[in-house]
Amino acid sequence: MSSTTVIAGVFEDVRYAWRQLRHSPGFTTAAVMTLALAVGVNTALFSVVNALSFKPIPGVNVDRVSQIGYGWSSLTVGQLRQLERTPPQTIVAVAGARELWDTTVQVPGRAEQLSPYLISGSLSRVFGLTAQVGRWIEPEDDVETSAGVVVISDRMWREWFGASREVIGRVTIHVNKQTFTVIGVALPEFRGLSPMAVKETIWLPLASAKRVDRLLSMPNQVADEQQTVSFVKARPEASAGAVQDSVQFVFPPRVGPGPPGRPRILIPAGDALRRSSLGGIESMLMIVAVLIFVAACANLTNMLFARGLRRAGEIGVRLTLGASAGRLFRLLFAEVAVISGLAVAAGFSIAGILTRLLASTLSDFRPSRYETVRMVLDLSLDHRVLLFACAAGVIATALVGALTAWRTSRLPLLRTLASAGAAPNTTAQARGVRTALVSVQVTSALLMLLGAGFVHENVRRTLDATKLSSRRVDYDTAHLVTARLDLKLHDYTEPRGRDFYARLVRDLAHVPDVESAALADGVPGDAVNGTMFAAESRSGQVGISRRLNAKYSRVTPGFLATIGLTLRRGRDFSEHDTFGAPPVAIVSDSVAADLWPGEDAIGKRMLFGAVEWLTVVGVVADPAGPFAFVPFAQRYTPGMLVTVRSATPEAVVAPLQAAIRALDNDVAILDAAPAEATLLGWVRSVQATGVLVTSLGALALGIAMLGVYGVVSFFVSSRIREFGIRTALGATPGSIVRMVLDQAVHLLLVGLLPGVFIASVGSRIIENRIFKVMPNEISTWVGVPLIVLMTGLVAGYLPARRAARVDPNVALRDL
Repeated sequence: MSSTTVIAGVFEDVRYAWRQLRHSPGFTTAAVMTLALAVGVNTALFSVVNALSFKPIPGVNVDRVSQIGYGWSSLTVGQLRQLERTPPQTIVAVAGARELWDTTVQVPGRAEQLSPYLISGSLSRVFGLTAQVGRWIEPEDDVETSAGVVVISDRMWREWFGASREVIGRVTIHVNKQTFTVIGVALPEFRGLSPMAVKETIWLPLASAKRVDRLLSMPNQVADEQQTVSFVKARPEASAGAVQDSVQFVFPPRVGPGPPGRPRILIPAGDALRRSSLGGIESMLMIVAVLIFVAACANLTNMLFARGLRRAGEIGVRLTLGASAGRLFRLLFAEVAVISGLAVAAGFSIAGILTRLLASTLSDFRPSRYETVRMVLDLSLDHRVLLFACAAGVIATALVGALTAWRTSRLPLLRTLASAGAAPNTTAQARGVRTALVSVQVTSALLMLLGAGFVHENVRRTLDATKLSSRRVDYDTAHLVTARLDLKLHDYTEPRGRDFYARLVRDLAHVPDVESAALADGVPGDAVNGTMFAAESRSGQVGISRRLNAKYSRVTPGFLATIGLTLRRGRDFSEHDTFGAPPVAIVSDSVAADLWPGEDAIGKRMLFGAVEWLTVVGVVADPAGPFAFVPFAQRYTPGMLVTVRSATPEAVVAPLQAAIRALDNDVAILDAAPAEATLLGWVRSVQATGVLVTSLGALALGIAMLGVYGVVSFFVSSRIREFGIRTALGATPGSIVRMVLDQAVHLLLVGLLPGVFIASVGSRIIENRIFKVMPNEISTWVGVPLIVLMTGLVAGYLPARRAARVDPNVALRDL
């Protein structure tokens, strides 16, 4: 048989399959959408894996570049300098970098807090970095005697300097009060050495660390002992083994007494940088993708197998007329191929929508509530993602098509002919296959939902650790605007700082649309202060009777009213609660109840952190668990959160910034925005993870329930006559419903039991690879199987009702 004949035969099979599917639009739509959802979700999740593991890091050339060891502590600065001075002959260049946190960057009229990178002069040579304007830092810039230089990001260049090319060599910026001249602007796509990069930063010479790193001004801090992540670029002719040996020769492992030194292992830079991005999330995403895909394939197989049985008459005629099993196999396989092709096209469109949603979620991602950086990940659909979607379609065609065509083409000739025009009868083996397929779907859904339960338990524990268990945090955040200030970054003395903050509160009271303004060093749910409180002994002697660990915040008068916290008893702080006045505090209901159960806390004394005795002057509703407030005037701190209440929070952000700059144009204003976008931004990121996994679990559950419905419905349709006879002999509708539901329960249990077993066995893997702390709540292990069981009973009840309503006359008419 010539290749032309084979191609013509395949084309004819596809045309026939398309005609058949067009005649069953309901079935075709259900089949295509079942697989399309799985392909779309898999493709969207793979786009994350693709961005983390396969896409080139924007603006970075990692060819022949290796990292020395894992993580961000490869070599100390001293070791890096040693390797730079005496590089092995196998190496072209050596470079290192380290990150600084909470660094103030200023120009006249503007200041921000960024996380710059200190880089050695050869970094641009190692990674092939180029600047869109100016140049990158060179080795001659990376010496302590050189003038300070800086490379700025494209975002800073456009927002701070209007994208003017005149900034190069002429404009200076201040980094932690030190002056640096702008020598270059990074490419727009370059945001750092990571696939998930911060949106904004600057780059300084590593030699400038002593000038800008505040840690180096502390005792016992030595610049050469600071850790860096270090890279080497190998010569084209040097083998990986030769480069490894040369680095090991420079830094041999420690021998003799004491802990052994780490071997200097070289890892390809692309792999090393990607591993430091998100840890084991790639594994979690691919597990989720596989479970959804397997559930969808099993459901589609059941649908196609049931369709094949309903076409028993057609199949019997074809077999009678001499059609071979191979010919029948090709026809049925072509039908699956057409469904898969349509599903891939629809799934790729679904993936585009889902990746846009994921990208918008990641744009607001915060690693924690203490970090102000934003992350960005390139989730655009490229050729790898398209190939993955096509591969998913091919795999689905191969798995589903082969099993469906094989089972359908093996139907006995006499049985298929006898079933023409009647409801199909099936063997125990066929029923066993359908039951196994539904079991796979139920197992996948159960594992997905258990995973969602584990995620939610981790989210709940994370939020409970800060008492942020609700979006409103037990007080009103919808009308709050906040901005962080840290006068310590600007060398304010305590008297100057007190005066600055007092004037700021007074000025904000006269800003239009501002209802009230106050200061706090941390708001409930976001406060980082914690200490031990103890009640004074009732005997009147010096001593304590009860202890309690609680959060606390330093606040100015009017803060409680500004955030909308109700004062139960006593009074608020006043201008008389100043330094030198009797120390006072306001406590929450739970603090009062724990330290003085059954008594009025007003007037009682408590020990504050084993340092100072405070008198309770007020009791407020619990803002976020046990909490206490102390006057800012009695306990000064340079870092404060400006809190403003307004009916139009978006409208007062600019006036708030203007009021601060009117007092000091150089003070860095951090995160000036409505409170729900700053204080609670990280909460939404944590919650979004739970929503994503739950949504995917719900999708897997929906696919599984469609499978349960389809199999039970087929079970009902194949036994219509039996139900008619039972009804004629006096069976009640309830007994028939129970009979059908027994079938549904059997299907569910066959899937639930393996699912629980697999989840329990794999829990340690989940703990070690994904969550680090494995929730073991009984509610998750009991609740999730019950949800699957109850949902499955609902899916089975619909065809059970149809069976109970069978008219005996109609069912027995053809006997």
